[in-house]
Amino acid sequence: MKKISIIILAVCLAFTLGACNHGGIKQSEKYAMNASYSYGGDSNKTEISYSIIISGAKKDIENIDAYEVLINMDYLDLMLENGPHSSERGLEKTPYFKIVGNFTFNTSGKSKEEIDEMKLLEGVEIIDKDRNKVTFKFND
Repeated sequence: MKKISIIILAVCLAFTLGACNHGGIKQSEKYAMNASYSYGGDSNKTEISYSIIISGAKKDIENIDAYEVLINMDYLDLMLENGPHSSERGLEKTPYFKIVGNFTFNTSGKSKEEIDEMKLLEGVEIIDKDRNKVTFKFND
């Protein structure tokens, strides 16, 4: 009877440990992104202004170390101005990390439709203090 109890206990323990998720939360699920961007300019250049808000748990927002706003590298040679860019961290009731800025591109000779198709602004990459990276894309 003792052997059967030990076997049943071992099987129950194996099922219990197997049901536990040791992976935790995926890096990409730690944050949520809300972003807006607008295009403006004249017949020679296009300025893209953006505002990106990353929200999440206070500890995750505190852990953000760096960010990179991603542009379409196919058009890097058309960039006239990179910035200014700024960031702000809020750790109140709803923690957030806000990034605002702009880019200016030479779009001389291009129609509005061609500029839209270029998808000049692609997204943002967040890097935390543990060197984990999370990428949010705008045009997927």
